[in-house]
Amino acid sequence: MPKPTDTHAPSAAPPNALRMWTDGARIYIELPGSPGKPPYIVAELYCEGGLSKALHLLGVHRVDYDYVGTVPSGYTGRGNPPSPVPEKSQAIAEKLLREKGYIK
Repeated sequence: MPKPTDTHAPSAAPPNALRMWTDGARIYIELPGSPGKPPYIVAELYCEGGLSKALHLLGVHRVDYDYVGTVPSGYTGRGNPPSPVPEKSQAIAEKLLREKGYIK
């Protein structure tokens, strides 16, 4: 009979872990969605600036139960990231996607 320590966890990453990947042109960061909502994916250019922004997101979404340093004053915890597109542009894009039938 296997012992509880004889099995492997599906992942060693904690629940607050962010997924990151690249296609060579951009760095993608998947931020977990609120309960019942899909994740939000941020794309940054594949360069030092994009990597810096990705690492910043990783710091903002950390958990503090195992963090021994000081928490930055701007830290607000996990929340919905600000939209990279102004609301008016987002509404126009959504309207066009609905007209084309890509979203309902």
